[in-house]
Amino acid sequence: MNTDRVRPISTGRRHTSPARAFGLVLSLATVLPATVLSPSPARAGGSGENVLLVVNSRSWGSLSVANHYQRLRRIPAVNVVYLDWAGDVEQIDSDTFRTKLLTPIVAEIERRRLSDHIDYIVYSTDFPWAVDFTKDAEGVPLPNFLSPTASLTGATYMYPHVLGRRIDFLSLEANRYYRAGSAAEAPSSHGFRSWYGWGRDGRLLEAGGERFAPSAMLGVTSGRGNSVREVIDYLKTAAGADFTHPAGTIYYAANPDVRSTTREPLFAAAIDAIKAEGVAAERVEGVLPVGKPDVAGLMFGIDRFDWRESRSRIVPGALCEHLTSAGGILSDGAGQTPLTDLLRAGASASSGAVAEPYAVPNKFPSAYMHLHYVRGCSAAEAFYQATYSPYQLLFVGDPLCRPWAEPPAVTISGIAEDGTVRGTIAIKPVAEPAKPRRPDARPTPIERLELYLDGILIDTRGPDETFSFDTTVLPDGAHELRMTAVSAAPIETRGVAVRAIRVANGARKIELKRTESGPVRWGEPLKLQVRAPDALGIALTQGTRRLATLQRNEGEFTLDPRTLGRGPVTLEAVAIGKAGTSGNLISDGIEIDVEPNDPAPTYAVPAGAAFRPGMILVTGAGKQRIVTSMAEPDWLEALGVAAGDTFRQTGFFTVDEDGVYQFRLTHNLDVALAVDDGPIGRFERMTSENDYAAVALRRGLHKIELQVTTRAEPRLDVRFGLRGTKRLQPMSMTHVPEGTTPP
Repeated sequence: MNTDRVRPISTGRRHTSPARAFGLVLSLATVLPATVLSPSPARAGGSGENVLLVVNSRSWGSLSVANHYQRLRRIPAVNVVYLDWAGDVEQIDSDTFRTKLLTPIVAEIERRRLSDHIDYIVYSTDFPWAVDFTKDAEGVPLPNFLSPTASLTGATYMYPHVLGRRIDFLSLEANRYYRAGSAAEAPSSHGFRSWYGWGRDGRLLEAGGERFAPSAMLGVTSGRGNSVREVIDYLKTAAGADFTHPAGTIYYAANPDVRSTTREPLFAAAIDAIKAEGVAAERVEGVLPVGKPDVAGLMFGIDRFDWRESRSRIVPGALCEHLTSAGGILSDGAGQTPLTDLLRAGASASSGAVAEPYAVPNKFPSAYMHLHYVRGCSAAEAFYQATYSPYQLLFVGDPLCRPWAEPPAVTISGIAEDGTVRGTIAIKPVAEPAKPRRPDARPTPIERLELYLDGILIDTRGPDETFSFDTTVLPDGAHELRMTAVSAAPIETRGVAVRAIRVANGARKIELKRTESGPVRWGEPLKLQVRAPDALGIALTQGTRRLATLQRNEGEFTLDPRTLGRGPVTLEAVAIGKAGTSGNLISDGIEIDVEPNDPAPTYAVPAGAAFRPGMILVTGAGKQRIVTSMAEPDWLEALGVAAGDTFRQTGFFTVDEDGVYQFRLTHNLDVALAVDDGPIGRFERMTSENDYAAVALRRGLHKIELQVTTRAEPRLDVRFGLRGTKRLQPMSMTHVPEGTTPP
């Protein structure tokens, strides 16, 4: 099969790659030989170089989750796209999705020259989980079980249909990557590549066919979601489960509920097929497996459940999923148990419907999802191969988790021990097939090796060949080499080796260093000194994200660590050379780990304070109003607040446990937010947008204060919480009337 004939995800043929400097673009196509950049046959994904990670740069939570996932999965910096998403984090319309999310994402894949190796489009937190396609479906008669509401991940998976305004992605047989199976015959399993074309019968075609892009959300931290800490924890657990062949059992729970009976006909065949792969599988009667300490995977159907009552334990790497009507509806106050409860209980990935799906088997993963998984497919490959019509399911968790995969081993040789390279270098990789876990199986040979430079695929060769390239076409400084060995089996498991190098063809130097040692904490400025003689200017970057700029060749950067999120971050400086010099220069990276501030102690209330229900709003003229509800959009106008008014709104609240609590403000005002008299954010908006802030709190009483300047039709909605966020409820808070306590 000639896969070169299959066009990758792209809207055109122009390819460039972003330089890590000032937002200028350096095209590798203009500096590397054409033979190096020619497309090569490349197949299934499953490792960091195949992931495009989309991050909401205005959200501390989205940045925090992405920081950890990028490090866990060794995702190249060029594969991380930072979007300033100001819109809703629950549901948007199809035009907004197309213009503000999907089109910019596809454009970045093309612009960065990633089209030939990006397989997965993965969202961090604080993006909308549902997309309304009602406008696209106007004039199309649809049965009630094909409502035009899609999940973010389902709409992204069907990206060619969405970009082409083809509403046929609602079809119950839209996913041609689906591997059909029956009660008499188990399906085959196949790896995935986004530029593959799939025929109507599920065959991989040499030309034409439908293309897809497996998509996932790493987590949902709004509404009925998880805490940022919970998301990071289950992503760490999932990454640690790779290749471990966990000792456990795949459970299929059967009960008379239609949510269970819809998929029950394939349970027995799936269990037999899984056992044939050497993994335990079992049918249990009831809602959940009870008292089972080894849940390595779970499929069940019920609208409400409490995992703790099952007294069972989910082992690392498990896919757990329940068929229900509202498992993916994650807005505050929605009914039925959400998919996020399974992630909280220890699952590495799960899914749920974002609109009433009806009991249609094609809309949910078949029982064979776990068969694909135990054969070595990634979580995303297993999920999408098993779901014929995935448009309504929100897929959340780690799409790369591969507990049963058997990756080949690869190492990089031919580079000096300190990583310094110059001139033309030859790289002789050493690759070995994976040792099969079953004694009667033979090792699967290696089909090919792929060489990546700074996340861009530059060459593909056979397993015994030597790679070479000319380093003089690169900016001096820090770079990354990545060698990937790909198995010849249909699932095409990948093994990866990553090596940092320093190109040193010239004599110019750049130095970036911290001015102080010790932890990097919120609320404490991060200072870095930089020096690059003969430079026109210097940019400080976090991958492709420019953080600050100096218009001179030395100086100091000062950052607020909150703008980086939390967790592991790599900072680099890029110098722009003067005319006649060798061009850009990249510093060694500085590795930091951003930590939240220490939890604030409980608030000390003045003696004799007289608490009253609700929050208190005090205008600039000194008038007091008691706020009992903030639910209606015009609640400020109902209190008599007019355009141009200033006010201060305060209240006391209690939290039940220590942790990092998050705020989401949707507003069109100038707002300063403080907790326990300490400022944690200031936001100015002309139109209604979302802003985010976080604060570490100890269990007990705390104070919130909002200082606001209004505009016409003032709008302010405040969400707050640890595990997800809920609308601020003034009547669950207290206040102290002005003038009743000592100053």
